[in-house]
Amino acid sequence: MSELLTSSSGYVSIVSSPDIKDDTVYNSQILLLHPSRFLVLFIGSQGVLVEILLDLPFSYTQEQLDALSQQVSTLLEKKPLDKVSTLLGKQKWNAEYSPFIKAIQDQLDKQYKPNSASYTVVLSGVSNLLRLPEFQNIQLTQKILHILEQHHYLVYTLSSYLSDEKPAIIIGKENKMEALNECSILATSYQTQCNRYGILGILGPKRMSYRRVIPFIRELSQLTTEVLHEED
Repeated sequence: MSELLTSSSGYVSIVSSPDIKDDTVYNSQILLLHPSRFLVLFIGSQGVLVEILLDLPFSYTQEQLDALSQQVSTLLEKKPLDKVSTLLGKQKWNAEYSPFIKAIQDQLDKQYKPNSASYTVVLSGVSNLLRLPEFQNIQLTQKILHILEQHHYLVYTLSSYLSDEKPAIIIGKENKMEALNECSILATSYQTQCNRYGILGILGPKRMSYRRVIPFIRELSQLTTEVLHEED
């Protein structure tokens, strides 16, 4: 999708997937792969949310793992993914299961740190900036590239611009990020059936072709939402 945005606009495209930490856990499964190797799955409404592979210095039977999986599923049913580690830590577990639960928590905490995001950001067309006269200043371009590398901050800022279904248009000094004061940003969102939102964005010069780009990004947002709803 990012390549399509770039090729159609001629500018930099920014595409983020929905944050899976907003997802709800519906079920869990624990599978025995080897006497000391285990696969833990947390499952949401759209399938597997998280896969955790554990290599542990102790063994369990599949029957034991099924019993533990049932307890975990009951505890976590309809709970948000970002609360899983905390809920597992608060629960009192039988001594035989405590090391296993602790290992799951450790892996979750590594993958989904507090206040972090669990989404993918794809940038395309960054080299297009170098072809534009506005960005021949090396220091300016370096500042812009630095912002584009900060995915969490970039997506957080774009999200703050969005208030309705219309694309947000941020021109020059309207940008909250000072390094982008010589740029314009168009941003909109797309939605999955379970109300998770991703972001589509275009970054270019203040003189970008708004009449051409705005209808395109709006249409792409609507089409993406429709396709995702059909898949669900």
